[in-house]
Amino acid sequence: MRFKNNGHKLNGRRLPKPLIRSRIRNFYPSAENLLRMVRKRDLEALQSLAQRMDINAQNRFGTTALHVAAFIGWWEGVEFLVSKGAVRMPNAFNKTPEQLAEEKGHFRLAGYVRKMAPSADPNQ
Repeated sequence: MRFKNNGHKLNGRRLPKPLIRSRIRNFYPSAENLLRMVRKRDLEALQSLAQRMDINAQNRFGTTALHVAAFIGWWEGVEFLVSKGAVRMPNAFNKTPEQLAEEKGHFRLAGYVRKMAPSADPNQ
């Protein structure tokens, strides 16, 4: 029997693709993984990451988990993030979480964020 690896095939059978994004990698504490868990609406993974890292971590565009949760209208996520001390701060495009929520039509959520989350700017 001759084994030859032609790309993703072995003896005419398709090989499984490597696990690039495993569950273990998603729990590595980084801002991108925190935002990914919010986008997936995975509260359990978000709680796990929040214990090990800063809840106000930003990606390269200044976006925080609160920005993403407000943008997608995820009430549970916003409430959890605010309870853990997430603050309102503008991202690189000068948008705050409540502004993003209003742009998507989540007006009640925007009001909640404005009322409950402290501002990073002490003058507001």
